[in-house]
Amino acid sequence: MSRLVDKTIAAVCAEIGREEGAGGPPYDDVAAFVSVQIRNAPSFLRGALLGATAFFGLCGLRGGAFFHRLDPGLRRRQMDRWRRSRLGPFRDLMKFYDSLCLMALYSRGGGASPGDRDDRT
Repeated sequence: MSRLVDKTIAAVCAEIGREEGAGGPPYDDVAAFVSVQIRNAPSFLRGALLGATAFFGLCGLRGGAFFHRLDPGLRRRQMDRWRRSRLGPFRDLMKFYDSLCLMALYSRGGGASPGDRDDRT
């Protein structure tokens, strides 16, 4: 994958991790999980995901820098704009990242988060 895409994936995963408050930094393991999932996707889907991710990373230039170089507030705003976009592919890309990042975050070594445990057994 290109450096722009790798850095964008890492920044998206870190932002979702911060938003969710699950686990803690670093989020390198989450980004690695997402990258593997993209690499393992069928080629037609992999190309679309990589292209959309690169485009998303370049859209940060509206804020003055690539997405991965923006401060967290501007990153969050860009992600929220894409989550609420009228364009389905933009929303779908964010759903893709939200889903995979949350799966990786809540699958970290500790298992379920404390609020999810059933202590009645």
